[in-house]
Amino acid sequence: MNKLILLIASVYFIFALSIQAISQNIGTGASNLGFETWIPNQILGEQLDGWVVINGEKDGEDVLEGDYSLYLETGNYLVLGLQPGMATIGKFQSFNVLPGEPYGLVPNYVIGNVKYNLLENDTALFSVQLTQFYEGNTTVIASADTMFAGAQDNWTNFALQFQWDTWGVPDSIQIAITSGGNSDLIGYQIGTLTAGSWLKADNFMLTNSVNIDDLKTSNNKILMFPNPCKDILHIKNAENSLVNIYNLLGQKLLTTKLYNNEIINISKLSPGNYIIEFTKGNFTEVKKLNIIR
Repeated sequence: MNKLILLIASVYFIFALSIQAISQNIGTGASNLGFETWIPNQILGEQLDGWVVINGEKDGEDVLEGDYSLYLETGNYLVLGLQPGMATIGKFQSFNVLPGEPYGLVPNYVIGNVKYNLLENDTALFSVQLTQFYEGNTTVIASADTMFAGAQDNWTNFALQFQWDTWGVPDSIQIAITSGGNSDLIGYQIGTLTAGSWLKADNFMLTNSVNIDDLKTSNNKILMFPNPCKDILHIKNAENSLVNIYNLLGQKLLTTKLYNNEIINISKLSPGNYIIEFTKGNFTEVKKLNIIR
């Protein structure tokens, strides 16, 4: 039982914002983003190589590309009861989860494909953090994250551009995927948590590695300003995009179509943090929006 409690305590830190990357860990998760390689594990059962997976398994029937996809489903987990399906880059060693792995590239986008059926008001989470590990401390220098809600029966592509807090080259990476966002185990209370909610993921990749100077001068990415914003949000490089704004519960609050570089009136939204989603065909980009008054 003591070992089980230690495992449970360790798993909590997979998704907490205070995660510390294990820089000495030789990683394989970032090279296994197609979810193709699985290995046996005596404690957790068959595991995705380079990842720790809970309430999840490989799916050899419903795949977009290759032989397998990753399947996560919310359900009962050990003595903790109802928990979302979870997967994080890292490894399981001596009843401890060692999250993260070394990574030294500078990607511009993370691209992936998902399908899901999230019941009630369940909200699935996806997050990538590029980090620097120094003298026992981890600093997040760039991140890309999004949420999923509702149902999507077909494989849908999404692309998230990294938002850089500090210009630099990372030495480690964190990636986490869940089938729900309301659990003390993952450190979030977003949406509801319903048994049977599921998410499938396939063919993820980190792409368009760029130089630091290129990140500063890119003219093609979608721009929105000011952010934080009070009433009028200006948008550039998002022609012919459908725009949806969600609160942190995954509820859609505003939808509009952009035909040219335009403005969006957000004066009816309350102050707080939101997710703004730009969709053009099967291509999706997600950004964070902060509204102040």
